[in-house]
Amino acid sequence: MINYNVLTESLKTAGYDENSKIAKAVKELSYVLDAPELSETERSIVLQLFSSKGLDQLQGLLGKVPTSHRWSDFEIGVTTIGDIVRVRLDAYTTANGQLHNGLVGIIESVFGGRVTVRYVGRYREEPQTHPRELLQILKAV
Repeated sequence: MINYNVLTESLKTAGYDENSKIAKAVKELSYVLDAPELSETERSIVLQLFSSKGLDQLQGLLGKVPTSHRWSDFEIGVTTIGDIVRVRLDAYTTANGQLHNGLVGIIESVFGGRVTVRYVGRYREEPQTHPRELLQILKAV
């Protein structure tokens, strides 16, 4: 549980008025992080994404994203290591599999119809391997 009184005081000590945009953004993020539907693992992932390292990783990916793009079927011969992919939103139906649905990552290897992906924001976790039919590639249009 987040102690919102301590959070407000900490923001004031750091020089942010409780009605400032920064204070409001920090409070909104803390409400999301404090939500009971987030597991500790999910909460940790959100915090990693908002850490300076996580933001650097996201900025690196954003530099690759074309101005006009869409998710397309994975294509052998067109898709290469380092490309951005997403696990299809409906790829898996089991409880454990559904945790992967919609996650975005970077291709690390392709072998025999299986693709190894390192998810964005989950760099401490092992890369995951998926059948290529369950992935989509981010393509310029």
